[in-house]
Amino acid sequence: MSKGPSPYDDVYLDEQHSSDDGEGGMTESSTKPLMSSRKSKKAKIQVRHPGPKTAIYYRRKRCLLKLFYLLLGLISVSLFVFVLIKVIADALQSLAQEGPERILPGGTRIDEEEELVPCSGFDVELVWMKNFPTLTTETAVRMMDVNRDGILDAILGFGTMAYGLFGDQYLLCQIYYDNQLPCFGGLLALDGNTGDELWRHYSNAEIFAVNCEEDIDKDGVKDCLGAGRAGNLDTLTSRIVMMIVVPSTPPTAPPPPSYQYSQLLASSMLHTPSLISFNLLGVISIDEKVKAIAKLVVFSGRTGDILVWSEVPDKQESYYSPQAKVIYRNAIKGVMTPPVLVDLTKDGVVDIVSVPFNGTVLAIDGESYDIIWNTTVPFSESYSTPGAGYYNDDDVPDFMIIFNYGPGYPLYYYSQVTILDGRNGKPLLDPPMKMSGSVQSSSLSVSFEGHGNDAFIYWGLMCAGHEQDTSEFKYANGVTGGSKSRVNFCKERFGTDDVTRQFILNRNMNIPGDVMYDSSQYFDFEHSNPVNATILAVKFLKTHPNIKDKVIKEALQRHHGAGNQDLQKPSKKEASIN
Repeated sequence: MSKGPSPYDDVYLDEQHSSDDGEGGMTESSTKPLMSSRKSKKAKIQVRHPGPKTAIYYRRKRCLLKLFYLLLGLISVSLFVFVLIKVIADALQSLAQEGPERILPGGTRIDEEEELVPCSGFDVELVWMKNFPTLTTETAVRMMDVNRDGILDAILGFGTMAYGLFGDQYLLCQIYYDNQLPCFGGLLALDGNTGDELWRHYSNAEIFAVNCEEDIDKDGVKDCLGAGRAGNLDTLTSRIVMMIVVPSTPPTAPPPPSYQYSQLLASSMLHTPSLISFNLLGVISIDEKVKAIAKLVVFSGRTGDILVWSEVPDKQESYYSPQAKVIYRNAIKGVMTPPVLVDLTKDGVVDIVSVPFNGTVLAIDGESYDIIWNTTVPFSESYSTPGAGYYNDDDVPDFMIIFNYGPGYPLYYYSQVTILDGRNGKPLLDPPMKMSGSVQSSSLSVSFEGHGNDAFIYWGLMCAGHEQDTSEFKYANGVTGGSKSRVNFCKERFGTDDVTRQFILNRNMNIPGDVMYDSSQYFDFEHSNPVNATILAVKFLKTHPNIKDKVIKEALQRHHGAGNQDLQKPSKKEASIN
């Protein structure tokens, strides 16, 4: 043992079982106390200096670990690079085969190859025009090949204005419609190639609703059903003008009033051709008593016989097709026009987009009948069915709606046209288009290749030189009844003519779009075949002197007491209408 401590010397007990195999020469006995018991054998004390063996061992171990981690990192990086190259190669191959894709806001993936730029304008070519000066129409045009020449022809309902006027209505038929009895409305077929008249069918009243979707007489050609005022329902074979069904009158039913209207239930006819359902209604004001309760009638499509009929449950009039389930109710203004059916929720079930008369637009889930969204234009009314088309770049159809703004029929200050997003009902046109006249027609949509490239076609009525005027006005004192609906608003307000224009619009065009038809440009044509009612009446009375006194008496009775109406002095914001 050396004198004094040494920081580099360790002292151990050297027993018989100790060995040099321990780590750094250490054994389990290394922890035993330095002093043994008195009874134990004498131990030999040995001083051992740690040699270089331990240091070399740890240095070698660290080198091996570094090498191991390095190899592991290289393998991991190589594997990552290999996988990345594989993914990139697969992606490039997929793009080369299918083209690049992008995600639209609605969540639908659209191929870039399908992403086409919408038209920025349209060239309009006039094919043909026809003038029917003694007829009026408020129907949609139905297209079908009547003459079997491979070109779609046009079928529309019409009125004659002889219905409901003063005097003997059948006398008016003799004077103005060449003794055609009855002459109060009907159906008209026009050649789609030339516009020539193929056939004309006169009816007991104006025809409003036309349906040409079913072959009733089973001759291989679809036939047409027309319904309108006075509860008339005409069923015609479209190949030649001939009544194939003559409906009978409901038993114990009162004579139809002059303002009744029939509406065909198309869905019933499509699924069961032998049954046809339609409504009758009377027009009343809000403070009048119901004079003509609507009736639901089921006819035989084969014979026209009445199978069953009943009054509607609420004992009111109706402008709408019969419904099996009430999904919307409005006690003030009701619903005037049919809805459009389209799948908005992408669940495989068509949803319902309806425009009630009170200026509200409703999107209703076709599965649950819950409201998806609704939009309201205050102080407005609408006569239009929504036009459906893809206006923006998602896969949900959008809708063009036309509203008339003002106190209510027949007084409207202006009309406005807007397009609503099919996903949420929010307007896509801000601000909406405004026109100084009112509009009662619905818009159409034209489908084009590419998402969001569809175009809307719509009519507009405006006053020349004041196309976008929205100023308020009111009738003069004393103007009542039917005179209100016959006022020439443009002439009375601005001293100008009214102009009718048809537009086509898509999202790549400036509002209001391209003009397809302008009545001011075709003024001469529209008035090229005038009918001088006075000359025709005088000529008829000269050849029928026996009825002259009768006509004069009826005219005096109708206009007895009528005098000039004073114009109301207009305010700063109002124009006076007489």
